[in-house]
Amino acid sequence: VSTQSTGSSGINAEYGSGQYTYKVYHLKHKVPGWVQALAPSGSLEIHEEAWNAFPYCKTVLTNPDYMKEGFKLSITTWHKPDRGTQNNVHELTDEQLKKRDVVKIDIANDTIRSSDYKEEYDPKKYNHPRGPLATKDWTGTCEPVMTCYKLVEIEFIWKFLQGKVESFIADVERRLFTNFHRQVFCTHYLWTEMNMDDIRALENKTKEDLDSQRKSEGLKGTTDKTINTQTMRCLIHYLSFVSFYLLFYVKSLIYLHISVFVHLIIIVVDWDFVKDLFRVESIDLKDFK
Repeated sequence: VSTQSTGSSGINAEYGSGQYTYKVYHLKHKVPGWVQALAPSGSLEIHEEAWNAFPYCKTVLTNPDYMKEGFKLSITTWHKPDRGTQNNVHELTDEQLKKRDVVKIDIANDTIRSSDYKEEYDPKKYNHPRGPLATKDWTGTCEPVMTCYKLVEIEFIWKFLQGKVESFIADVERRLFTNFHRQVFCTHYLWTEMNMDDIRALENKTKEDLDSQRKSEGLKGTTDKTINTQTMRCLIHYLSFVSFYLLFYVKSLIYLHISVFVHLIIIVVDWDFVKDLFRVESIDLKDFK
């Protein structure tokens, strides 16, 4: 991951100072060699810009060297001291509201995958002062309470694949949000008393540890033990696209069966593949004004 610092463009005008981070994810180091050879130039680089001016945050992912205007993932967050009662905190237009899907996430009661579950991050078993969140109606009774209003905007303009990929990204984001905020709540006793100096010190320590690990252990995700798994996952993605193409053009029942079968496999393997691809290797954090 390479980084640099620029100005504060893109931040909400109401919160014009905070922390800006720019990263470039060089994914060619995360995939098998044959994928690197086949991938078009620039297609394996994802650029991330992030503005953090709590209670407002914004993150934007793009692929400017290949998909250019064809791919953009924007996540805008407002943290509000309420119980999720605001209907349009992001001030969307009437046209945008018509397209909006509202997804409510309950960090205590929503079902999560068994592979994601860790007892130490279960809010219903968190026995520190603010927990546990053991009742179905905890969102209406607990104190203090905060709602994270996240606006996820996805653009993937690619013929035949747009709806499939955008839907997949939306599912991944919901899973990320659920697991991340479960962990945040269940570790609050570690950070709730921190001031900004403490947080900056922790960020710098984390950066040093990650850089040291990267230098001593090398890049993650391309070892001999994982190369076959990654190759198989890439192959499954390729088969997914082929089956979708055949289904669209040939309109044969057998290709429908093939497509359904391949997509069922993807449901099982996709998350670990994506999580491994986007594992952060180094972080550089700068203040902006």
